[in-house]
Amino acid sequence: DAQPHHGHPAALLRLIANELQCAPADLVDLELYFADSQPAAIGGVHEEFIHAPRLDNQFCAYTSTQALVNSLPTLKDDPYVRIVCLYDHEEIGSRSVQGANSIFTASLFRRLTEALSGDERPADACLFERTMAGSFLLSADQAHAVHPSWPEKHEPAHKP
Repeated sequence: DAQPHHGHPAALLRLIANELQCAPADLVDLELYFADSQPAAIGGVHEEFIHAPRLDNQFCAYTSTQALVNSLPTLKDDPYVRIVCLYDHEEIGSRSVQGANSIFTASLFRRLTEALSGDERPADACLFERTMAGSFLLSADQAHAVHPSWPEKHEPAHKP
């Protein structure tokens, strides 16, 4: 009875199967995400804080994507490129292949700059650098004021 099926404990499979009103053998595989079910609360001296679970990458991903979608009506009148980058490893110091500090972001911006500069390769060798210097970039994260793995990436005055 304690034998796992596809690496999952039998008791967990029975619990899930019971909830789904099927046999444990009917479950092909599963991936579970556990979430705190406590409701959010407003707090702070001036009620300026939201105390809630899951206020990290999911919240930032949702709000930034929603802002991009909400900005679509003004897109035709705006000469700027609007991008939301969502990373598997969103920490600013992450150098993993899918991390925020990987070569993906710079490569994406470089290719977009070249593609939008016209059919021919730009004669301006510093076009990408000038484009980035004139860009507005924002990194959003809420889980921690200073990531313990990359404290040197944070402003000294912004540390707790």
